[in-house]
Amino acid sequence: MRAGLRRLAVASGWPARRIRTRRLPGVLVLSYHAIKPAGPGAPSMVFAGLHVTAAQFEAHCRVLATLCHPISLTDWRAHRETGRPLPARPVLVTFDDGYRSVLTEALPVLERHAVPAAVFACTGPIAMEERFWYDAVAARDGEAAVEGLKAADHAAWQAAVDASRMPAHAGDPHAPLSVEEVQRLAAHPLIELGAHSVHHPILARASHDVQRAEIRESQAAVASWTGRPVTAFAYPNGREGVDFDVVTMRHLSEAGITDAFTTTPSLAAPDGDRLRIPRLVVVDGWTEDALVWRLLRLTVA
Repeated sequence: MRAGLRRLAVASGWPARRIRTRRLPGVLVLSYHAIKPAGPGAPSMVFAGLHVTAAQFEAHCRVLATLCHPISLTDWRAHRETGRPLPARPVLVTFDDGYRSVLTEALPVLERHAVPAAVFACTGPIAMEERFWYDAVAARDGEAAVEGLKAADHAAWQAAVDASRMPAHAGDPHAPLSVEEVQRLAAHPLIELGAHSVHHPILARASHDVQRAEIRESQAAVASWTGRPVTAFAYPNGREGVDFDVVTMRHLSEAGITDAFTTTPSLAAPDGDRLRIPRLVVVDGWTEDALVWRLLRLTVA
């Protein structure tokens, strides 16, 4: 359906009424990244299409809170471990990487709509107060250079990353959370912190020892900062067979990770493989109307 007709249909209210009578045949897990600045004079971001504005995120949370049933990772674990039923239209909101805007921009929106979220932290840049490697490389060499490095062998990737390290200043929209800000997030009842590796490499291209270190050191850092055990992980990039493999999953299992999230774009089976949980990556351009229409297509009688 064309955007204009879809907008009119959503405005009529019938898609919302229909969604409320239906269910999701799985858990809809949404993957966000940063909340980007908007308006005249706002600084631009590399990979801008991967980030949403605060207004977009507000609209999404409003839809999720009124038409779906936002759940936390704790709710999902309780279903798996005790059999406690999930609601009819369960949705889990997640954030990858650990941008500062999750605290400053996203958290107030989550609070207004009582939407829980899981935040997966890439711990190296957080500890060093530096840009994530892909944001630093893209600022210096362009976004295409990042895609090339993702396909490079691990040694070449590491050399390029070491050569492109970039401090993150206070007003940088690419800035990661600080350790103190991670702690503030973790103390919030709506938020759970998980691990997302130390340096965000393509794990499948790394040796067994590097994969193990990336997983365990990230897990240990988040646990140290939050004072809580870390049992959830998001794979960097997240494509099975390309960005992670069975070796990666074995290291996760040995580290005590019970829930690992991919970027496979589908609903998650409530009792499916816990180390292969699919997610839909949210990008700029997901309007409120588009999200409602997507929910209508995903729900069943």
